Amino acid sequence: MTEQEFIKKLPTIDNYYVIFCDFTKMPYAECDEQTFDDKAFIFLKESMAKKFVEEYKEDGMILSIRTVTRAEILGFLTSLPLLGINMASFRGNETHNIQLDNIVKREYKEDTPKPVENPSLQLSMIYFMQAVRTAETDEERMIARQFEEEMMVNIARGHFLVPSKEIDEIDEEGNKKVAFLQVKNNNGDVFIPLFTDINEYFKFNSQDGTMKFLVLDFKKIYSIKVPQLAGFIINPGTISVLLNEQHLNAIYQAFGEEG
Repeated sequence: MTEQEFIKKLPTIDNYYVIFCDFTKMPYAECDEQTFDDKAFIFLKESMAKKFVEEYKEDGMILSIRTVTRAEILGFLTSLPLLGINMASFRGNETHNIQLDNIVKREYKEDTPKPVENPSLQLSMIYFMQAVRTAETDEERMIARQFEEEMMVNIARGHFLVPSKEIDEIDEEGNKKVAFLQVKNNNGDVFIPLFTDINEYFKFNSQDGTMKFLVLDFKKIYSIKVPQLAGFIINPGTISVLLNEQHLNAIYQAFGEEG
């Protein structure tokens, strides 16, 4: 079956079995060793997906299977580029590694602002978390460190959606003060959530569609000073990368000019 024939067949398949990583709550991703495409894995048979999950468990990678229905598959495929994933590896009786651009098109209206998106950061966070949680040898720890540095660079370059609202207080320059949404961890530490895109916010809070956001780059985030603030948390609904004062200082000192 050719690639085009397989693409035409997609709307007729009832269920797809997508591989997710428990460490990230995201689709499991790999960089293809030959083409260097970043790909997600989608199986047409649940039994094959289960075998894939079991094989990876031997290396400490904890994976799971999520069923995506016929009605949901195009929406799911459209979401993958937001994560920096550009290829879907469909596995059934045949394997089809297909560029997502050949299946779905993301278009932006010329007269509207481009939405905040950080696909390079999303992908580097996925690869870092996958690597650091499974690293056992010195070589594996070195690879995880390389992914961490790439993630730090992308954080320094990023623009984030920060949930906030104006309050009835005036700052020294006569502007209304802003209050940021705050979340607590199990220890009671307070963090300000940062979102790489609007999809990540709705994964965190699907009930509130009225939230207002500031769009802040890393330097502005670094300058935020709130009493008793432990730091920031990127995408708390999924990957949950914590940035405490030590992390923020390290990123600013090493990569602050990247922004």
